[in-house]
Amino acid sequence: MRTFKMTYKNILFILWTLVFLYIVLITYGSLKDIYFLLIIINLPISLIGTYIIDTFQQNYILIIIIGYISGLIQWVFLVGGLMDRFLPKINFNFNLKISLLTTINKYIFVMGLFGFILSLVTIQQYLISAVIYNISLAFVVSSIGIKVLFLEKK
Repeated sequence: MRTFKMTYKNILFILWTLVFLYIVLITYGSLKDIYFLLIIINLPISLIGTYIIDTFQQNYILIIIIGYISGLIQWVFLVGGLMDRFLPKINFNFNLKISLLTTINKYIFVMGLFGFILSLVTIQQYLISAVIYNISLAFVVSSIGIKVLFLEKK
């Protein structure tokens, strides 16, 4: 049995990054929408970021960077630090046998390799080929990551 410990800061970092990417992707091209959503989500810290943006008349990329950093400070460092200090630690207990996990990992890797071949077969339909290629790449990289992080003997 393996026990994996994770802090609330790590979880909030992943969640904040995904939420931020979602906001930027759904409001791409509309600077006012990004600006408004980042102010609402990061309300106490966003007042400082808003002051910096308004004072220096920043461009699109710097507004996104300032918004991400202000959310990172608020959600990861402040809220995550408080949660790590006052809430109990998170422990993930896995009762999987290493042999089962190794077998699952091999199947994921083989699915990725077959996806690469399927991507080559459908190369004339570029959109489908690109989607299959990206999914296959994700499978291969994930299986290599699982192998390196969890299955190698230390």
